[in-house]
Amino acid sequence: MPRNRVMPWLCSLVAGMAGLGINQFGLPIFGGTELIFGGWLPLLVTYAFGGLPGTLAAVIAFGLTPLSWGHPWGLLCFGLEPLFVGWLTPLLRGRLRASAAYWLCVGIPLVAVGIFALSDFPFPSNWAIVLKYPANSLLMIMLAVPVYHSPWGRRWLGTISNEPALPLQRVLFQRFGVIVALSIAVLAIVVGRDFDQTLRRVAEAALTRDAKEAARDIANDLGAHQRALALAVRQTGANAAPEEIAQRLETVRREFGGFLTLLAADAHGEIIAAAPATSATGEPIANRGVFIADRAYFREPMASGRPFMSEVFQGRGFGGDLIVAVSEPVLDARGQPTLLLEGSLKLNALLDIKPPPGYLRGRSLLLLDRTGRAVAGNGVLVHPALTDLTGDPVVQAGQRAGEAAYTVDLASAAHGRERYVVAHAIVPGCGWQVYLTEPIWSTQRLIAAYYLATFVAAGIAVGLALVLARITAADVTGPLNRLVTSIQALARQETAAPFPLEISSASRELAELGLAAHEAALLLSRANRELAISLHEQSKTHQQLRQVLLHLDDKVRQRTEQLEEARQQAESANRAKSEFIASTSHELRTPLNVILGMSEVLLERTLGELNPRQHESVAAIEESGRHLLALINDILDLSKIEAGKLELDIQETDVRGTCEASLRFVRNAAQRKQHTLEFACPADLPPIAADSRRLKQILVNLLSNAVKFTPDGGRVRFEVVPHTAPAEVHFRVSDTGIGITPEQQARLFQPFQQIDGALNRRHGGTGLGLVLARRMAELHGGRITLESAAGQGSCFSVILPMRAAERPAPRAPALASSPAYAAPAGTHVLIAEDNDTNVLIYQRSPIFAACRFTLARNGEEAIAAALADRPDLILMDVQMPGMDGLTATRRLRADPRTADIPIITVTALAMLEDRTRCLEAGATSYLSKPVNLRELARHVAEALIRPVKP
Repeated sequence: MPRNRVMPWLCSLVAGMAGLGINQFGLPIFGGTELIFGGWLPLLVTYAFGGLPGTLAAVIAFGLTPLSWGHPWGLLCFGLEPLFVGWLTPLLRGRLRASAAYWLCVGIPLVAVGIFALSDFPFPSNWAIVLKYPANSLLMIMLAVPVYHSPWGRRWLGTISNEPALPLQRVLFQRFGVIVALSIAVLAIVVGRDFDQTLRRVAEAALTRDAKEAARDIANDLGAHQRALALAVRQTGANAAPEEIAQRLETVRREFGGFLTLLAADAHGEIIAAAPATSATGEPIANRGVFIADRAYFREPMASGRPFMSEVFQGRGFGGDLIVAVSEPVLDARGQPTLLLEGSLKLNALLDIKPPPGYLRGRSLLLLDRTGRAVAGNGVLVHPALTDLTGDPVVQAGQRAGEAAYTVDLASAAHGRERYVVAHAIVPGCGWQVYLTEPIWSTQRLIAAYYLATFVAAGIAVGLALVLARITAADVTGPLNRLVTSIQALARQETAAPFPLEISSASRELAELGLAAHEAALLLSRANRELAISLHEQSKTHQQLRQVLLHLDDKVRQRTEQLEEARQQAESANRAKSEFIASTSHELRTPLNVILGMSEVLLERTLGELNPRQHESVAAIEESGRHLLALINDILDLSKIEAGKLELDIQETDVRGTCEASLRFVRNAAQRKQHTLEFACPADLPPIAADSRRLKQILVNLLSNAVKFTPDGGRVRFEVVPHTAPAEVHFRVSDTGIGITPEQQARLFQPFQQIDGALNRRHGGTGLGLVLARRMAELHGGRITLESAAGQGSCFSVILPMRAAERPAPRAPALASSPAYAAPAGTHVLIAEDNDTNVLIYQRSPIFAACRFTLARNGEEAIAAALADRPDLILMDVQMPGMDGLTATRRLRADPRTADIPIITVTALAMLEDRTRCLEAGATSYLSKPVNLRELARHVAEALIRPVKP
């Protein structure tokens, strides 16, 4: 059926809008980038409908990324991915290969050119962006592929896959390997994000602490020089000789290398002593009539009598170094300034410490004076002396950040532009500012190493998942492949290869399933060979008859032709049976109908007497078929119960009658084992509300187990005990059998579990009987209890609530239910059945021994035959080629000419809703395959006697 043209574009729009919403919640990761997860929906649309709808969904989903990310490369790369993946997937035969080829050949080169050449992203953000895109795409692929292959994903997309079924290895990998890898990746991303944030907080705290330490070191250095000058002032008297003063100044200069020069001036401002004594040109400095009275470092301390520190200025006499002048007056006994000592500090020396302190290793420092001019700097923070940096990005960002650390992008010799973390502090006492920077890569390289190690671990995990999936698939599919080989051999009419009884790598259930299937296959193969031999002998007989009757009249020739036609029909039935055997894995009821129907026909001696050996063989075939049917019904009942689809037919049920009917099922088996079978039930026990068929199924199961597992000559007691408080009825089945240990009781009510494998092989069974009994009792609102001990027998009790039920509608008098019932001679029966073997069963059944038949292979032929020659009864198969049986039934009921013809629907569909559908379509009654001839006789009798309401 062609795909709806609107559906791909509608799904594309829905997926795009959903992806757009998901993309608004990004997950921040390494390098200031973030992962988004809305892209798996466009990829899902691409896998389902092709590249163009997927591209539309991707453009919608990533439409806002140019605004949020500040560049168009994400929209471009993720928008082109569905287009290329849709084109490359058929060529490379794999979606993951197509995505890998796109990113290696197109995506990564495109984003690398965009980020490195056409954009201005700092290091390491540029590398993080380039590497993030393919990683982000891989995460989205890991989400999209399992969803696409899941049944609910297909239903949501409204698509039917034309791809072959996936091998179990790939299914296990998608279910477990992808989940493991995705879980590791998501966990790594979340942990990595927290790790990154923690490292950044630690790095910012350390940088802030070191900036304050640098400010304290500068303050301590300035303070030490000021204290040295103050000590020299205290040691210099007001009347000290210039030579003494010069000697003291030289001593201070040698001990404190930060002083460029030291001067002493008298009260008039004339220099009377200096260290060094000569200038850079070799001329003496002192006593040459040089005055400094106009300098601020002379005027202000001489006026105030207190120490003074000048603004930063550029030196003149001893080079162009930046200096700051510190001065202090020498006071006489009256407290009047008589002398002034001044020292010029070289500020460049503050950052030329060898070796540098720990906080400068790998970092850059910038020192500004009170007015925001550059005093000293190193690394990426080098600026010309006394440059006004109040408008510099580092300074402005620091003013906005306050005391917190912050990030800026600066020029870097290694990476062009690089992102740095900056912390700043104020130098105590002078108001200078210290800025300390560190490359953000110094901390994020640990995060990069973490992500690298994590992705390597994820790759190893995926590889291990692939290996584990292959091993697990081999363990599971090995026994299944042997079972398939056995069934295929049976379909080719070969003897099935024996299925091993012990398989180390297979579960017990698989081994038991294989053994049961093999036994059934051998039985069917043996029956097929016997039937082929019979047909071959019949063919030889027909040939001999043709030779004898060759010259008889036309009537004899006509009879011979009819025999030939019958032979051909028999061969056709054999071919139909062979074709059916090829599909036994999913079509079991139809062949069982053939096996059981033919067995009943042979046992009823319709085709002639059987010798004891033949009778025993046919009885074995029927018994095995009934056993296989019981197994199928048990599994079907169990599946219906677990799916919540088993509905009880609650009616007023005669307890005593149901119990006696249950006993009849096991009485012969008990007599064969010489058991004493006891039954006790109060005569006045009122009817209860229950499903009589299911109650009988429960009781027969318990009674059969008691008879089966009780040694010969034992006793089995069945009693019914009513209780009034609460209102319950107890069905107790006790025996003198082998008993059940507490360990065995723990697994007694588990599906496919037997308490003892040896007992199972001796007595048979699937382990479903008690499970079904318990589940059905629970559906009635009751329960099953067990009292047992090893060697002391067992007592099973079925406890059901004693509820009143509405009385059922009065039923018609019971009709014959034995196959000895035969339809009246001349009854016209229309058989609508596409299976010739099933038709043959009807024709050879004693029920229709004297009937006239009309055959139809589909619904159209059935309607035409009914209108051409009105039948007395129609046997209608449901599943037929062309028009099915339900449609044909509805049309026959709608036509006044055929509205009152009895119609019995016969189908391999055995669910309760199938019976309802057949009756709603207008069927007189319903039978499920395999058909029991007694049931068929009862339905035929009821249909021919009761009138049909049109």
